[in-house]
Amino acid sequence: MNAIYVEQKERKGQSHAIYLAKDYIDTDLLILFVDTLFEYPINRLLKTGGDGTLLVKEVADPRQYGVVVLEDGCITRLVEKPSAPVSNLAVIGAYYIRNHELFLDCLEKQVTAGTTNKGEFYLADCLQMMIDQGAELRADHVGVWLDCGSSDNLLEANRYLLKKSHYVGGQVDNSILRPPVYIADSAVVKNCVLGPNVSVASGVNVEESIISDSIISEDAILSQAHLRGSLIGKNARVQGAPVRLNIGDHSEIRY
Repeated sequence: MNAIYVEQKERKGQSHAIYLAKDYIDTDLLILFVDTLFEYPINRLLKTGGDGTLLVKEVADPRQYGVVVLEDGCITRLVEKPSAPVSNLAVIGAYYIRNHELFLDCLEKQVTAGTTNKGEFYLADCLQMMIDQGAELRADHVGVWLDCGSSDNLLEANRYLLKKSHYVGGQVDNSILRPPVYIADSAVVKNCVLGPNVSVASGVNVEESIISDSIISEDAILSQAHLRGSLIGKNARVQGAPVRLNIGDHSEIRY
C-alpha cells in the first residue's frame, strides 16, 4: 500500500492537521484518531446515507469529549467538551465524510477565519459549519470503545486486548507468568513474576522483578522492580521502583 505522510509541526488542533493534507483529498474521507480503540464493521459506513457519518458512544461524563445532538437520526449540533452537558453521545474519533467537497470548503473557511477553541482548530467546528450549510451528517453507535488518551484508559485498553489475544515469545527463564501476558519475540525475562495483564515489547530486558497490569515499551531495561498499573517508555531504565510508575521514553529511575 502506498501512503503519503504529512507532518503537523505545530499542535494547532484536529482540523489544522487535516488541512495540511487537503491537497491529497479528492474522494470520500475516513478520519480516525490514533488514540482510540473501537470495534465496528467499517464497511457498514459505505451503506450509510447522507453526507457523512460519525461514530458515537454513550458516556457517563460527556464533559471530556466532543458530543453530538441528534434529531430524527441526524446530527443538528456538535459541541466540543461542553461544560454543561447537552448530550451523552460522545464522538469516538472516527468520521466518514462522503461530501468531501463541502468538507474541504468548510475546512478552508475555518482555518482562514481562525475559528479556534482554546487555541486549537477543532473538527467539530468544521462539521458544524457543514450542517449549517445543509449537510446531512448521521451518527452510528459502536459497542466497544476505549479512549486511550490517559494512562488509566491505556491500561484498560491493554487489559481488553490481552483478553482477546495473548502471546509468549522471547527468552523466559526461571519466571512465573500469570496470564494473560504478551511477551515479544526479542524480549528477555529472567527470574520474574509477570502478570496478569502485562505487555512486554521487543528488545525489553526484565530481571528479578514483579510486574502486573503494566505496559513496558521497546528496549526498556528493568531490574528489581515491583510495578503495578505502570507505563514504561521506550529505552527507559528502571532499577527498583515503587508500586506505580509512569515514565516516558529514555527516562532513568533508580531506587
